[in-house]
Amino acid sequence: DGQLQGIDIMISSHYKVIITKACNGMIPYLVLLSAILAYPASWPHRFLWAAIGYVILVLVNITRLFIVVFYVTKTPSNFELSHDIFGNFLFMVSGLALFYLFIKGSRRSLQ
Repeated sequence: DGQLQGIDIMISSHYKVIITKACNGMIPYLVLLSAILAYPASWPHRFLWAAIGYVILVLVNITRLFIVVFYVTKTPSNFELSHDIFGNFLFMVSGLALFYLFIKGSRRSLQ
């Protein structure tokens, strides 16, 4: 009780995680959305994958936040590794996989 205070998650009396606006995962989604909108595919297919991409990247971001909190509570010096390196890698792989699946599906829908 009382662990969540605004945008702060109180891990202990000496440690808190602050989730800022930049941690919402919108930048990777906007990169994926721009690639989807720029690709020559039908508009229904684009809208479908824009929605799928949003849901998947929100789930990836929630997972990323759990991983960051897990590793940083174990060792506070793990923040850069878990947030900057692993978190960005997770977003990059997820976004590329979504775009790959979008392209594969758009080729099938055009045939």
